[in-house]
Amino acid sequence: MADIYPIQPFISNNLAWETTDLEVTKAAGPDDPVNIIRTNEAFDVTLTFQGNPAGIIFNGYKVSNLKYRVRYFAESMGPGSNNVDLGFHDDTLVVGTDIYTAAKTTFTVPAGTLLAGVYRLSATLTFPTAPGHAGFFEGTLLQVIEP
Repeated sequence: MADIYPIQPFISNNLAWETTDLEVTKAAGPDDPVNIIRTNEAFDVTLTFQGNPAGIIFNGYKVSNLKYRVRYFAESMGPGSNNVDLGFHDDTLVVGTDIYTAAKTTFTVPAGTLLAGVYRLSATLTFPTAPGHAGFFEGTLLQVIEP
């Protein structure tokens, strides 16, 4: 489920961006989304976010080539705790691009990062030089199994 600025009121033409999807794909192989990974497999996590092309804030950020960071997390479900900061992807907003996904947000999680179990994945979108502007996505489930 996407969190579309849950605390920001919608002002016509000013909503800057929304997070719309968080996918897991195998790092080597087809790009089809998966929800079961073996502990000895690397995998990719990809957040999709899109900006409002008519939005003043988003367009200003693109013209400024503002840098953004997408950080990925895995929260273990069930007994015990194996919560993991999976890593991040840094990139830059650019004029002419309103949807950011794939190569612009993907992080490859190395094999062996997660123990066997079930995890709820989440991602944060932040702009290091523009504190207070952020996006969030959570809810994608991933099962990690032994080889």
